[in-house]
Amino acid sequence: MFSGWIQEFDSKIRQRPEARVLVYFALILALAAIPYVIVVDKERWLHIDPAAYDSVLEGIFASAAVAAVFLMRSTPGAMPIESYGFRLQGIVTQTAIGAAVGLALMSAIMNVLRVTGHYVISGVNHSFSPVQPLILFLFVAIAEETIFRGFIFTTLEAKWGTFIAITTTSLLFGLSHLVDPVPGVSFESHLRSAIFIGVEAGILLNAAFILTRSLWLGIGIHWAWNFFEGPFYGTSVSGMDESAPLYHAHTEGDPLITGGAFGPEGGIVCLIICTLAGLYMLRLGIRAGNWRRNPEIELDLPPDTKNREEAVR
Repeated sequence: MFSGWIQEFDSKIRQRPEARVLVYFALILALAAIPYVIVVDKERWLHIDPAAYDSVLEGIFASAAVAAVFLMRSTPGAMPIESYGFRLQGIVTQTAIGAAVGLALMSAIMNVLRVTGHYVISGVNHSFSPVQPLILFLFVAIAEETIFRGFIFTTLEAKWGTFIAITTTSLLFGLSHLVDPVPGVSFESHLRSAIFIGVEAGILLNAAFILTRSLWLGIGIHWAWNFFEGPFYGTSVSGMDESAPLYHAHTEGDPLITGGAFGPEGGIVCLIICTLAGLYMLRLGIRAGNWRRNPEIELDLPPDTKNREEAVR
């Protein structure tokens, strides 16, 4: 009986990518549970800085997300660790380039909002310290890129090809932001912002992975996106307000344009700029030959059709 259960699990984990994803999330929860329970009780941490506390929690989940990928290598049908984006090559240069891209995109968004009167700066915080928010958002970027691009995207792509992987991952990434608390925002506005993020960031960050086949470019973009949107420019990041940003600023006007309380990433300006950047990067990835067809569809194609398509490529 027990051996039969093992065989059934082996078959499902090999053939069902959704089963692999569920096992992966179970591992993350198991790995994060004990340290999270220890840390989450603030009374055990005497006068700990709230930003440092948040960084510790994000560090726990980032570590659990990475460790779970390595543990999944021992499950049936696992791919080499490099396939999940963990490559030593480019770890510094690609992260730096990604950070530059994230800075450029967020600066373009904020400048458009400022020129149109939707972003107003009221002062500068001369005691601004970037260390804590840089650490916090680095952990956020590592955790989310490892989960969504490193594991979910690659697992779905191996079974159903790049198109299914990018659309599904983008949808899941956007909907995951519905759990972010945004006081005073209706569910309809929150859902719209989550969909915007799914499109703009989903395409951009998945394209970064497709182009390089590593996590570093996407981590750099994600890291800089959050840091410059919140701690630097002083707006909300997925509904989270920065207590001591560099610029004392706020957005005003139509939330459809500014993103409202959710932050600029929930507005149409960010949607347009980041989606265009993502589509351009995706085009580069396709031209580099990194777009992978659905293996199941490939099996159904007549041999001569496959040969013609190979000749075209």
